[in-house]
Amino acid sequence: MLREMDALPPAPHPYRLARIYAELAARARRHDWGTVDASLLHLTGLRPTSGNTARPRVASMLSYRGFKPAELAMLAAGEKPVVKFEDIPLAEADTFFARAEGHYRLIRSAPYAKDGLMLRTHPVGSDEEALVTIYAGRDERVDALAAVERQAPDDARSAGALLGFPPCCVEAFCADMEGSRVDEDTVNDDSCIRILSTAKPGRAVLNPLSNFELLGFYPCSAHCDAATALAERNLAALERQRPGAAARARQRLSGTYLFFRLPFFAKVPNVPADDGTLSLDGMLVNVFPHEPAATIQRRFAALLATAHAGLVTVDLARWADTVAPAAPVADRWAITVASFR
Repeated sequence: MLREMDALPPAPHPYRLARIYAELAARARRHDWGTVDASLLHLTGLRPTSGNTARPRVASMLSYRGFKPAELAMLAAGEKPVVKFEDIPLAEADTFFARAEGHYRLIRSAPYAKDGLMLRTHPVGSDEEALVTIYAGRDERVDALAAVERQAPDDARSAGALLGFPPCCVEAFCADMEGSRVDEDTVNDDSCIRILSTAKPGRAVLNPLSNFELLGFYPCSAHCDAATALAERNLAALERQRPGAAARARQRLSGTYLFFRLPFFAKVPNVPADDGTLSLDGMLVNVFPHEPAATIQRRFAALLATAHAGLVTVDLARWADTVAPAAPVADRWAITVASFR
């Protein structure tokens, strides 16, 4: 399941995602593309080869901005007492409030910004897009959730209880939060690696790598029964709102993925062959809809297209194992190969 690629020699300083992403962003602002590519190779451990046998396309499969169809359906159907919409651009928030006021209890957070790669929140700069979080529902739990996240933003247990998340998933996320504080990574990245390392294959309705994800939280694994029940309920609500949407969502959520570090991943339209090789031809590489992340991700796509002669090799014994938990990801120069069906 976890495949160590031809790794680059270890860097002289500890592998810290925050440091590498800061270097990437600074070099992109200077248009120093040669060193951007060098940082990407350091980040992923890729070794480009001569020739380009894979033909990557790019798309915003996962953007972390804007309203998601399943969350809107949850709110309209009353499937959850309170729904949280994160990272909504101000103009979209204003439009939503104009339509929804009088129908729901609504609160919006103070404006903030997020850096393009680490996805960490910080005050809005003069040249940055302002985002807000919207809390919506039909009773006082809207106020309670907004208060928790304003006063104790790291209290995932209280927020998870108000949002109706399964306790097993909340505890797994709390462990991710602690891990991200220790290693200076981002909690989203740690959570995705944890879930994907159990997707051999995983359940498509629990796939976190899509704007069509169905939960609004990270499940504790790609096989969590409690999260699956919620996802199926939300999928049914989406189908009632938009007939045919459930089949489209399942199709978007199914497939094979190569995950390096968030936000660098690709969806591959193939499955491993009998000898364990997985062709990268026809892969779709994720690109955010904002700069400088989009340009950096496109350069990653070009590097990935020339790496390993368009093939990776999957450990089929681990790929077929859907029960045993994955070992912790200690080697940061490893690709997580995951499948959702």
